[in-house]
Amino acid sequence: MQKTILKKIATPKKSIVKKNPDPVTLWDSKQKAIDLAKAILDKKGEEISLLCVSELSTLTDYYLICSANSEPHIWAIVDAVETALKKHKLHPLGIEGGKIAPWVLVDCSDVIVHIFKEETRKMYDLDGLWADAKRVSLHDENIEQAVVSPPKTRKKKAL
Repeated sequence: MQKTILKKIATPKKSIVKKNPDPVTLWDSKQKAIDLAKAILDKKGEEISLLCVSELSTLTDYYLICSANSEPHIWAIVDAVETALKKHKLHPLGIEGGKIAPWVLVDCSDVIVHIFKEETRKMYDLDGLWADAKRVSLHDENIEQAVVSPPKTRKKKAL
């Protein structure tokens, strides 16, 4: 009787291994950024920029910047970003900006989404601030085949 008890204890249980891992868990930061850009494009977000800042910042891998026409348009884009995250069983870490804010930030961990009204975007010029970042090309017709391009060269201003 002792041998059967020891045998049962010593025999490892068979682990359940999935042959095909769940694709939801395989959402890398670049693909997440591209999928969020598609969601923004579906809501008619304008002037979408995707900046790869992983080599310049420890805060995040990508900044996704877009413009909107009005506050309701900003919040429609925020809803689209949240919906895209929910498809992968994720939620934003935080959303900053009030209902009448001209700039809303959605923190998606490795992708940070900035949604601006056009005049506010020009004023803060995040595209210029992160001019050293690599740009990811997001053409409407081939957004699935997004390519990281080298950073734009910055022109030095004379003092």
